[in-house]
Amino acid sequence: MATKQEIFKQAMTICEAEGASEALVTGLTALLEPKKGGQSVDIESIVTRDENGEITHITCRYSNVSLPATSEYFPNDKASKANGLYTVSKQALAIKKAADKTLKASKEAITSDVLNEVIAPAEAKEMIANLTANIDYSTVGELTEEA
Repeated sequence: MATKQEIFKQAMTICEAEGASEALVTGLTALLEPKKGGQSVDIESIVTRDENGEITHITCRYSNVSLPATSEYFPNDKASKANGLYTVSKQALAIKKAADKTLKASKEAITSDVLNEVIAPAEAKEMIANLTANIDYSTVGELTEEA
């Protein structure tokens, strides 16, 4: 099976060979061109710079809290344009990881209850549908000496 990149190249070759209109090429490009992976973030909207243009603070994308742009608060990310730091704080990542773990355990408990005939499958489906990861990031903030 051909990759998305190969399909795109073949389509563009055919368009060129057949003299396809610019509108057709534009439409096919929008439809078939492989997209870059990952989330796109406008760095300038989440950083604060000092008078020298250096990044001093980054607004965490999960908690929306502005924190110092240091590796104490943010994990390293070589591909990041924010001083080489990931744009989600270490604190927010830990909170999300704990919430995801709790959500997974809840789903497993409901599934177990169905298998053990404690609850009906229809009831379990409703319970799982009502499970959401309401994550509270209110504890994200600057570190204190006590922390």
